[in-house]
Amino acid sequence: MPLPRALLADEVGLGKTIEAGLVIHQLVASGRAQRILICTPASLVNQWLVEMKRKFNLDCTLVDDEFCAEQQGENPFNQVQVALCNFDWLAHSEYLDHAHNTQWDMMVIDESHRLQWESKAYKTALGLSKISSGVLLLTATPEQLGIESHFARLHLLDPLRFPDLDQFLIEEQQYGVISNLVDVIETDGLAACLSDLEQLNDDKLLLLAEDVIENQKDETAFVDWMADRYGTGRMVYRNTRRSIPGFPVRHTEFYHLKDCSNLKWLISWIETQEENKVLVICKTADLAHEISTQIQNITGIPTGAFHEHYSLIERDQIAAQFVEDDGLQVLVCSEIGGEGRNFQHAQHLVLFDLPSHPDLVDQRIGRLDRIGQGSDIYIHIPVQSKSPEARLTALFHHGFDMFSQPNPAASPIFEAYGLEIESMLETGDNAESVIMQCQQASMQLLAEIEDGRDKLLEQHSFSSERVSPLLSAIKEADDNQGDLEQLILNIFDNSHIETEATSNNNFIISPQENCPFSFINGIRDDRCTITFDRNLASVREELEFVSWDHPWIKGMLDDLEASGNAFTSCSMISNPDLKNGQILVESFYQIKADGPGRLELNRYLAPQSRHYIISEELKSLGKHLDLVEMREKQERVSKDMAVEITQMKLGEITNALSLAEKLAAHTTQDNIQNAVSSLLEASKQELARYKSLEITPGSYQAEIDELTAKAKESISLLQNAKPKLMGLCIWINFNK
Repeated sequence: MPLPRALLADEVGLGKTIEAGLVIHQLVASGRAQRILICTPASLVNQWLVEMKRKFNLDCTLVDDEFCAEQQGENPFNQVQVALCNFDWLAHSEYLDHAHNTQWDMMVIDESHRLQWESKAYKTALGLSKISSGVLLLTATPEQLGIESHFARLHLLDPLRFPDLDQFLIEEQQYGVISNLVDVIETDGLAACLSDLEQLNDDKLLLLAEDVIENQKDETAFVDWMADRYGTGRMVYRNTRRSIPGFPVRHTEFYHLKDCSNLKWLISWIETQEENKVLVICKTADLAHEISTQIQNITGIPTGAFHEHYSLIERDQIAAQFVEDDGLQVLVCSEIGGEGRNFQHAQHLVLFDLPSHPDLVDQRIGRLDRIGQGSDIYIHIPVQSKSPEARLTALFHHGFDMFSQPNPAASPIFEAYGLEIESMLETGDNAESVIMQCQQASMQLLAEIEDGRDKLLEQHSFSSERVSPLLSAIKEADDNQGDLEQLILNIFDNSHIETEATSNNNFIISPQENCPFSFINGIRDDRCTITFDRNLASVREELEFVSWDHPWIKGMLDDLEASGNAFTSCSMISNPDLKNGQILVESFYQIKADGPGRLELNRYLAPQSRHYIISEELKSLGKHLDLVEMREKQERVSKDMAVEITQMKLGEITNALSLAEKLAAHTTQDNIQNAVSSLLEASKQELARYKSLEITPGSYQAEIDELTAKAKESISLLQNAKPKLMGLCIWINFNK
């Protein structure tokens, strides 16, 4: 899609926030999106702020009453690139009109299941969706809060595809038939279910099926097309733990206490843990501070507190100490302070007190129970006998089975039985009966969710064939990190940036006064620790992971290109195989289609480089020279001598460059034609999709016209792609 409009509905713990961050990062990096609005519940604002900065180097601006007041009457949303705000605040804020008067490229709404049909929040989201080119909705419960609310979110994403609730209900009745067809296609092939397809009375679908069979086309593409036409298509992505390996096994132990406080038990228990890393989570920052102080003072075990009263930098430092083998053994974390932080290097989790909602239990356990954990996790729960918390523990354990695995039914059932649960916790009356009711309701809802599994949705959400090339590309990029490290450290050495290697092969960088790069303004306290190791960066969030996508790299390249000084050189070599005084012209060209980011030209014609060494006799010598040896044994010449030689040999240099440019243009023609063909094929498929989804003739005409105009503009820019000289070196051979 030009800009995606989709619902990310993965199960809890699969990283929807990270998925949204990946989408946002790619849109920004490719130039397809400049202004983004992120809306979350108040409790998740800090998590998004941290995740976007730490994982994607994306600086979000928190827009609230204080920020808006500072703008002195100006539209506050026009002052920022990425706005982050509490959605409840926005829906009821006097500044909502300002948000409506801003052109958004992408809007993201987390916990979108809160958008109940016809509610104030939904109407706010619907209004914003109409002025935003792209929309991402995030929820772990896509259908559990009612079919109307699920339809409402789909209507918000694509009102043309999902215009009417009654029609949507009719479509849903066919999902079972379609799901069975997918099973047959997967096991027996498309030809085996042609007669079943005829029962759908869909001439377009039948013609496409016959075309796929007759021309031996990819049957997976047919299933994708059917998902688009009969399911939620490109609108919904839902991955489940069932299809993704790598999650740990949970082990839970309850400690029933009578004459012992939770803190006293915790201190004695920690003393038995030898060198095990232990994460303790409690409700408040003050309690986290008190617990950590008591553990440290009484046991001497290195213990730290992690909560919202610390600054972001301080939290980074504490988290880093917890990761180190010889650092903190115990970390005591508050409820809010732990949002957005993952500690999967630890295996022991103590729930010092229980939160009052199932979602928060999932969030706590999710600090350890994540992809990449690598080992089983152990959950320890102290329980004061015959207390409200003991009854809550029983509800979560026996009623929802929450400690052994995530339960997507727990939250809606907990809220549905809210009054009964509140009374039971307060008085203890009917505890067993209420817990049994919740257990049965939870099991029933889980069964309904399982029966309602949408095979089309699962097929669309994950395909190993689509994923494999991406994983290979990531692995290749990581394998080449050593080249990037050598290049960047070399640039630092020549740019007044001091580097100091640490014990873990990381580097502390410190820009000096004459550093030419603008990014130094973003380095905290003029020092920063960087790493080129992705695995290390995943557990050390205070480290800057430097890859080709890091904004520093892009900034350095932009600064170097703008300066014009880093791309020309003149050097002397001594090669007896060449005549004395021989001039060689080494040139680097880039072939890139220039155009607005919204056209995504790089997806069809990736920027390419061409490298030539041309003699003054116009012979290409690149294959006949040892460039490594030339660079190692070169002798630099003074600027005055370089100018003199260039002026003396200007005609020969110009002719050599002219030949190199023609060679670069000639060798790129096939790439350009392939890019045009790929674009035409993609546009053809997209046009066919729009026409196939038409409920009434012409309903997608605006989209078809826009796509046609975009394809025409893109083809013109691709065909006009020309080589651009990026680097030039004049070599002079001088045999002594």
